[in-house]
Amino acid sequence: MATLRSLTIQNFKGIKDPVKIDFKPITLLFGPNSAGKSTIIQALHYVREIFVNRNFSPEHSLVRGECVDLGGFRTMVHNHDLSLPIKFILEVDFGGNELPDYIRNEEVLYRTKVHAGVYLDCLASVQRASVGVSVCWDSISAAAYVESYRVDLNGKFFCETKAGTPLVHLWRNVLRVRPELSKTASSEEDDRKIREGLKGVTVWLNFVHPLFASPDKESSNGLLRELAESVSVEPFQWYWGGNPSEDRLPGRTLEARGSALPDWENPFKNWGGIADAKASKLDPEEFYRRSEAFDELLRRAVAGPGKLIRDILQDIRHLGPLRSIPPRVLEQSRSVQEMVVSPDLSIWEELFGLDAQTIGTINDWMTEPKRLDTGYWIDLKHYRESDSKRLAALDVGQLGDLSQFIDEVRKIPERIRLSLRQVNSQRELSFRDVGTGISQVMPVVIAAIVARDQIVAIEQPELHIHPALQVKLGDLFISQIHNAKALFILETHSEHLMLRLLHRIRETTENKLPAGAHPLKLDQVSVIYVEQDGGAAKIYPLRIDETGDFIDRWPRGFFEERANELF
Repeated sequence: MATLRSLTIQNFKGIKDPVKIDFKPITLLFGPNSAGKSTIIQALHYVREIFVNRNFSPEHSLVRGECVDLGGFRTMVHNHDLSLPIKFILEVDFGGNELPDYIRNEEVLYRTKVHAGVYLDCLASVQRASVGVSVCWDSISAAAYVESYRVDLNGKFFCETKAGTPLVHLWRNVLRVRPELSKTASSEEDDRKIREGLKGVTVWLNFVHPLFASPDKESSNGLLRELAESVSVEPFQWYWGGNPSEDRLPGRTLEARGSALPDWENPFKNWGGIADAKASKLDPEEFYRRSEAFDELLRRAVAGPGKLIRDILQDIRHLGPLRSIPPRVLEQSRSVQEMVVSPDLSIWEELFGLDAQTIGTINDWMTEPKRLDTGYWIDLKHYRESDSKRLAALDVGQLGDLSQFIDEVRKIPERIRLSLRQVNSQRELSFRDVGTGISQVMPVVIAAIVARDQIVAIEQPELHIHPALQVKLGDLFISQIHNAKALFILETHSEHLMLRLLHRIRETTENKLPAGAHPLKLDQVSVIYVEQDGGAAKIYPLRIDETGDFIDRWPRGFFEERANELF
């Protein structure tokens, strides 16, 4: 399963210079108010809009009912400077053979594998990939677009695509009908931009990437280069062996429409073809086999990592800092699919679609003494409601026997009502009749329990709950990184939550974990401090040692209030 390992952000809201956030199974974001902690979570929302919805200037992002107001590109770009590109780099880890397979025809796949399996087999050794996107603003068309898309495989540059602005693509279509208009640009600068953009998407490929090293050490060519030279036109335009930041070859320009971002399901569909039979010296059948292998390899290596990221971000869960309290009566009135996109109450309405075992796990965490021990549990009451006239018609005497009566009752639609029960008295209560802390902690428990191989971003998990519960939330998150392989991003001010995690690290190191507690290792926790410096957000990763102590000092004495008040 592919896992998001880091996110690098540049020119997004309060973040100007590139900052890299390394994600561990439990990632804590600390810092003063308005320092930029929420900016990191908002950046994930924006990246999700780019990769999942291909929305490059979203006003809002809707994830599992949580609506995040992003404000569009003009609001998100640093200092509202439309000349700046917003840049992201996402790094993922995955096992071999996880890159998507784009060949759907079994016969074609067989021919490709038989002929060029060695090329595709190279990709099985890809364990890490990073994907970078640069989103720019076209002032003439007033639209944001992905200007570049870059892929690194196993830490080495492999591919970059760059596109012209939306205006350029529109202008190119006009010139196909009226080529004489190419001489009517309003200025030399406009003319340069138009002519540069007319080339479409430009592609650079590193054909001497170590993945494709030739088994023949005496050969200077790599396997990918040898394959490309046999099927493509002027392949020397595509590749080089140096650093992409240095002066490089002009790249291969392809016919394309829109942004540099590939279509995840049908990559290169607008590229106008990569291979060229006329330029090849191969016989038609051999050319067909090689070109299929070449196209498939590029689809997997270029678009595959982006598609994996799309799939990871598609299932992200987010719980905001203000959780709505359910109304006195909350019933299932719509399908689960409709409910989970409802703002405010989505986390509660999601309960209606959960199985009994999951509900039981949630209630165990809410009630067991060694867990949260809140004294309350969720009760989903199933019932059938009917008016008096219909009930009168269900007279057992008239129906003849009890089984017929039961059949008629079952025809009445079943409904589900959410309620709360007190452990001691078993009384049914409304969330409006108990302390606010219960209605704030329960969504955190639900979000953590239902996550499966997902990113779960939670703002202020400690909201309105006392220190003892804050401490125990640490064990909830630890259990779920083991049981559900979840990745938690927690924006918090809770010293108590952090202390429990540090305590579990020390107990794991000393082999002194209490019965039932899950181990927690150094490489499973990341603590990041965010603060403002000169109008921009700065990120400080804080290292932890095996004894559960911090190696690095907290910037500006964060959490020093305890010492100040005690001494």
